[in-house]
Amino acid sequence: MSPATFIEVAEEVGLISEVFEVVLRRAVDQAAVWNVPGRPRLVVWVNVSPQQLGSRHFVDQVRNVFDDAAI
Repeated sequence: MSPATFIEVAEEVGLISEVFEVVLRRAVDQAAVWNVPGRPRLVVWVNVSPQQLGSRHFVDQVRNVFDDAAI
């Protein structure tokens, strides 16, 4: 399933916020593992749905994930 299709389905069933938070937390955790001194810096991307970008809770949700990870 493509990311676009997956995001569309998650939006339709009302789970996009929960899915996004799990994916973002996993991506942030993995980036912390990969980005260690002495190795080239890696960048991690996370797909975000248009519905998420329009959510009034989106920025707080992202901030909370990064705060929890101490980034």
